[in-house]
Amino acid sequence: MVVFNAQMIGAALNNLLATQTRGLSRHLHEAKPYLTATTYPIWKDIQKMLAASAHHAELISRLLGQLHINERAASFEIAVARFHYTQLSHLLPMLIEEKQSQVDTYLHAIDHAGDDLQTAGQLNELLADVQGQLVRLQQYQKQVKHPAGV
Repeated sequence: MVVFNAQMIGAALNNLLATQTRGLSRHLHEAKPYLTATTYPIWKDIQKMLAASAHHAELISRLLGQLHINERAASFEIAVARFHYTQLSHLLPMLIEEKQSQVDTYLHAIDHAGDDLQTAGQLNELLADVQGQLVRLQQYQKQVKHPAGV
């Protein structure tokens, strides 16, 4: 059985916290892309995902505190500032990439939770939510590429 590795889980959780608080998802919480009749309902669901990401950041921060691991400061991605009024079809691949990275990092953190079943359980709950968001984003990308009736 793998033993709890505080250094590795701390690094993974801090990476997750950085993407939740400084990534594209966080920036889109403050911005609004260019929307069409097709993309407006998708945007409404993405806004729910953005709120969930903010909640995940709170839970990750709390988990770091429970594990007595310090949060690392993270810089803001300057590149995301250019996405105001960008078409959603352009943003979806980037959101998908960010969510896939989060899934990979959650899996890495869970591996390093080792025999700490409480931490692994909390991370698995967050992972399931993020995986669901990833699937929805992938479906939306297909929908935007191939709108119904076209």
